Amino acid sequence: MTYICIPRVKIEPESVMLNMLAEKIVLSAINAEHLAYCPSMDLIALATIDEQVHVHRLNGQRVFGVANKQSEAKIKGVQWKPNGKA
Repeated sequence: MTYICIPRVKIEPESVMLNMLAEKIVLSAINAEHLAYCPSMDLIALATIDEQVHVHRLNGQRVFGVANKQSEAKIKGVQWKPNGKA
């Protein structure tokens, strides 16, 4: 089980403040290098170490997920397009 803490970022001159916005328990271990936040839709996309991709709302609600069926295929990154699409 892995905990994800989603901070709300507020940038001020010369300082950054992080406030806890939500906390989510996910059943698979998360690959910390593969997280992406979409500010236009308030979604977070993440990849697990067993090559699954999940998208959650900031309140913890799961939007969708997909499992990798090919054992050779590896996730190299997770990124949102500038228009907010995955």
